Amino acid sequence: MPLSPAGFHLYNIHEMVSHIGKNKKMPMTLGINVPKGIIMISPEKSRDGPQKEWTAEKMTLYSQEGKHVFMELVKPSKSIDFHCGAKDTAQEIVAALGSLDIAMIEGPVGADLPPGTEATPWREDEIVAIAPSGHPLAAGSGGVTLEALCSSPLVLRETGSGVRQLVERACARAGRRTWRAWRAAGRPRLADLVTSSLLWTAMVIGGTALVFNAVIGVGSGALWVTTSAAALAVVARGRVTGS
Repeated sequence: MPLSPAGFHLYNIHEMVSHIGKNKKMPMTLGINVPKGIIMISPEKSRDGPQKEWTAEKMTLYSQEGKHVFMELVKPSKSIDFHCGAKDTAQEIVAALGSLDIAMIEGPVGADLPPGTEATPWREDEIVAIAPSGHPLAAGSGGVTLEALCSSPLVLRETGSGVRQLVERACARAGRRTWRAWRAAGRPRLADLVTSSLLWTAMVIGGTALVFNAVIGVGSGALWVTTSAAALAVVARGRVTGS
């Protein structure tokens, strides 16, 4: 890989960006300065944003899946899905990220850390499951068992994500295997999937209520507006994604 005058190993790759449900490839240069512990991201086109840099301790997660490299950065916060064009390039980037002096990760520490690597717990957080108000798991007032949660279809993060590892290990301890209905690469894609799910729920429930009100002769009022808006949003997202 070429080395810039500033000491960065440069990779000409693409960032996967989501716009109204559609994934696009945005040309990007990723720079990794191992001696200084700096990560640089620079869009190829100036209209796509300015160049940004992070120090190694602001990287909270990185993982690889095939030709993709996933990164979580803070201050400023950014979830990234890089399409590297080739698996070898993705492996080279992950190896370079692993050679940085300091990195912050979520979830369990891997067993294949280099000799002499020290892992220090920094802070604790909790994982929260989100479901629509009409979902069976949200119906009861006494909470949900881990067994019931693991037996339900789940939208999970990509392979290698610390959150996904924690969920899968908790389900395994409960004697259950996670039922992965969809994989979301990063927080933006996860939010996009949840938005689509909520729109579909609003459209279906609203449509059912409109039919029921028409049968019994009751006016629907604002329900026409909200249901129509949800339906139009679903149609628009479907056209953009080509579904």
